[in-house]
Amino acid sequence: MNFKHLRFQLRRHELINFPNFGEDVERLLRYVDQHAKLTAIAYTLIETCKLNGVNPEAWLAWVLERIQDHRANRINELLPWAYQTMINDQKAEAA
Repeated sequence: MNFKHLRFQLRRHELINFPNFGEDVERLLRYVDQHAKLTAIAYTLIETCKLNGVNPEAWLAWVLERIQDHRANRINELLPWAYQTMINDQKAEAA
């Protein structure tokens, strides 16, 4: 069952018993739907870090330090593989 079907069923039954129940459930479902999308994005970024041999916590801290002043058209420079390339370059310079 998807969210649209569940919403339909709740709207259909709310007319019988609980007048405010449907609104509360709608709010809850919108929150859950948005939370699920944000969680999926977070898991995708974490797994992308792992696939590229990047520490997800270090990468996120690095991104958060830079993102405010970073140009939107250069966002690819903040992706995990760009971070790993920078780390590898720094290690090569130090060696």
